[in-house]
Amino acid sequence: MSNGDLTIGFEQFDKNDPLRGAVLSLRAQGNLLYETSPGIARRYNCSTKGFWYRLEAPPLRPGAEEVIDIAAQQYPRVLHEWELIPGGYRSVTALVFREEQRQNTFRDGWLFVVRIRDKNCGQLAYFARAGRAGQVDLQTRVPELSSFPEKTVSVAGLGCIGAAAAVQFARAGLGNIRLLDPDIVDPGTTVRWPFGLSASGRAKVEVIARFLSLDYPFTKVDGRVNAIGRVDSPDVQNLPWLCDGSDLLFDATVESGVNHLLSELARERKIPYVYIAATNGGWGGMVICIRPERTAGCWMCAQHALEDGTITPPPESEPFIQPYGCADPTFTGANFDTDEIPLMGVRMATAALNPSYPSPDWDVAVLAMRAEDGHLVAPQWKTYRLDRHAECQNH
Repeated sequence: MSNGDLTIGFEQFDKNDPLRGAVLSLRAQGNLLYETSPGIARRYNCSTKGFWYRLEAPPLRPGAEEVIDIAAQQYPRVLHEWELIPGGYRSVTALVFREEQRQNTFRDGWLFVVRIRDKNCGQLAYFARAGRAGQVDLQTRVPELSSFPEKTVSVAGLGCIGAAAAVQFARAGLGNIRLLDPDIVDPGTTVRWPFGLSASGRAKVEVIARFLSLDYPFTKVDGRVNAIGRVDSPDVQNLPWLCDGSDLLFDATVESGVNHLLSELARERKIPYVYIAATNGGWGGMVICIRPERTAGCWMCAQHALEDGTITPPPESEPFIQPYGCADPTFTGANFDTDEIPLMGVRMATAALNPSYPSPDWDVAVLAMRAEDGHLVAPQWKTYRLDRHAECQNH
């Protein structure tokens, strides 16, 4: 087919700003050839109609008006297709032609020309750069994560390290993510949370879910603003939702009782469990990954090993602080220190989920960002196999 019409979605129109948007649909002779995913389509509040034409050869002239003249030699009506807009007229023309992707391999290339004409006959024409944003286009850049679009990960806890991990999962192309946290964003914590003052006072789940849905539309996000283990929390509804049907349970909560509970729920369901934690001051942290098919020990084994020194605990500073207007003590630490922990946690989770991603020969990774006296050191990870502990009653 040589030509047809298209629908372009965009956020808002300002004739003084370049048009940014996405092709929502492509038709030829009334037949639908292409339609974008709902996740991309919902980004755009407005739409405009344009036209596309297949050229016999790539246009070689440099200017937008010159390219339109080339297209008009093959399709004269290109010059007369205008849409009425406030203050004048607009025309969006898409030109498709064969181009060499790599040596002796050719695919369709796209070039978009936007023309604006005001009522005084003043005219502006410019190229709108075309970029590919389909799921295949994204996955091509992370070939080791080919199975991620079919996976579901549940993230409990959206503090500075849990929220950062959730963003990393979506960025990597995860198909489904479930988010659970009861808290709202305190403006004081934005020194290390992924988003700033615009998120203050809003539920952490809602902020992260909105961001992921808009910027990573191929990741389906489901979230609940609830706690685990609190008297007024509907645990009976949250826990099955969080665990059943999930491929991995990612625990970034800060309560040891909740850590124990979630690890047991993962063990019962025979799904991987990943625990991440940062220490006060951003001095260090820990990642534990329990894979049912290969990890001998459990979360409680890890606690015994930390207690008897078999696993060396990460360094931390003292004391905690209690800022003005805050009802609870809080730890200190900068985001550029704590971000090391969710990155390692997501790597280990990815290895547990994706057969094509390298699998580590350890189950526990302990991070030191400072020496015991507080001096800065290069990030140092010490790794351990998690074996069954003689004192653990699970075994």
